[in-house]
Amino acid sequence: MQMLKSIWVQWKRLERYVSTAQIFGKRMYEDQIVTLVPGLAAYLNKIHVDCAAFIYKKAEGMKFFMENFNTRMMEEVGKPLVELELTSVETAFMLAQMSWQVAGKELQGDVLKASESEQETLANELHIYYIEELRLPNYASRLIKIMNIINAAQKIHFERQSFMDLVRIFDFFRVHVSDPEIYKAYF
Repeated sequence: MQMLKSIWVQWKRLERYVSTAQIFGKRMYEDQIVTLVPGLAAYLNKIHVDCAAFIYKKAEGMKFFMENFNTRMMEEVGKPLVELELTSVETAFMLAQMSWQVAGKELQGDVLKASESEQETLANELHIYYIEELRLPNYASRLIKIMNIINAAQKIHFERQSFMDLVRIFDFFRVHVSDPEIYKAYF
């Protein structure tokens, strides 16, 4: 359960951006579109969320910071995803690699050991996929781009999480959830 709590927000965001890139292609970043849930997409620059019910008046400037995180996700994650046109195997690798990286960093101990082992297995399986199935012996630049996407998504997530920590410290939100730990990175 601890692993799920540590990765679900990043997994969800990255998976939504991957899905959007696959569905909309260049329109994703040209029109600022992102899928919210399967079957539902929104224009980020046109969507309006009424936050009055859960944000205090003193926090009205937060909109700028939240839009900045969305803009960065689109530029640093969305656009490269569209350009790469990931296969389903690469997508699975990217999500699994990110999950094990995050879980290993956050949970340490036995999870870190398992994380290192799983990441090695993932790398070996991706190598076999590139060599045997795609017949792509020189895949290093592609793999670097995939890892850059993972790193950008993580960096934006951790910066957003630090921002949300400040939001909680200064009591800007009126959101109370049943399991605050699982929503720590979200609200």
